[in-house]
Amino acid sequence: MLPVQAKAFYFLLLATVLGALAAAALVNLRVDPYNMYTAPQRSSQQMSRLEQFPHMRLAKPWTMRRLAPEALILGSSRSGKLPPTTRAWQGLVAYNAAVPGMTSREMLGFLQHGLAQGRLTRLTLGLDFASAIDRQPQTRPGFVAARMMAPPGTPRPWAYQRQRLADLTVSLFTLSALGDSLSALAGVNPVYREYAGDGSWRNRESPLVGEAGYRFVGRNHVAMEKARQPGLDQHLAVLSEVIGLAYAEGLDTRILVTPVHGFMLLLWDELGRTDEWWRFHRELVQANLALAAQHGREPFPLFGFNAEAGVVTEAIPRRRDFGGHWFLDGVHSAAPLGERMMRAAWGKASGFGVRLSPANLESYLVQSQALAAGFAASNRDQAQRLMLSIKE
Repeated sequence: MLPVQAKAFYFLLLATVLGALAAAALVNLRVDPYNMYTAPQRSSQQMSRLEQFPHMRLAKPWTMRRLAPEALILGSSRSGKLPPTTRAWQGLVAYNAAVPGMTSREMLGFLQHGLAQGRLTRLTLGLDFASAIDRQPQTRPGFVAARMMAPPGTPRPWAYQRQRLADLTVSLFTLSALGDSLSALAGVNPVYREYAGDGSWRNRESPLVGEAGYRFVGRNHVAMEKARQPGLDQHLAVLSEVIGLAYAEGLDTRILVTPVHGFMLLLWDELGRTDEWWRFHRELVQANLALAAQHGREPFPLFGFNAEAGVVTEAIPRRRDFGGHWFLDGVHSAAPLGERMMRAAWGKASGFGVRLSPANLESYLVQSQALAAGFAASNRDQAQRLMLSIKE
């Protein structure tokens, strides 16, 4: 038997450890650095004390489970500026579940998770060509399939319960979470985005806007070419699953092909990607029509925005400048462009964007490339300088 002094020591040690864990959990729950537990009710200032991009695949499924959204936005960071507060969704519980670099397989998982909450009726899918040609994995770090709920009426598997326990442990009882809570309270780390409780965000400052942003994004695309792998077929196949599920569940859906600046079309042409860009649009239109016929429904409205003169041909600022620009870096839009896209998709005819169909698709693609060529002609020195700096 242990001496009385030893028993007292071990009891004191256990009490100290448990007390420390409880204190850490209370701090982490109060601060909620990843916006897992209090996101919809928090102010933007509270949500933006810590950069959220690394934690969204953890936090957003939890928020969706609490909200049980009736309207949902899915997509990569290019869809993060789409506001779920659009007028057509007023009165609905709406949420933007976009995460940076969302793969098509993750999009399918998030949609299934949203449907599992039992109230989803409206859906916006933000699709982009840059993600389609990325040599993407099936899922990215942070995404865990077991975190997603099973459909209503089916028993929750042990893996789901185990993952919930793991998420609670990571977010409440770890030193990394406590460090993030203290960083959020102290405000010692830069946060370049302003996050909202509805899941959307907007940039408030960044070193990667203007020419610097275009250069950074362009070099990433050049780097992708060095390890080029065929990914478009796989991407389109899973997107067909996503769209097919929306038809099968009777969701009122809009599909948006998020726009890029005309300079990006010039870069993709230099990299030999133009044929794939055309094919991406053609196969999306055909898949949408085929799935609509298969499910006996009208095709979902599918919008393209790359034929908008004055938007995709805007001047590229040489320095960091947020004021009055539609694009930050050639592929990521500013918040006002996201607002216009949602109004065009869900409001009355606005004259902004093109609802794509077999009848107008080819002319839309030709006009988009003509606008890119016009930008190059009008801004020859800047376009050549940027292209050279990207390729060097």
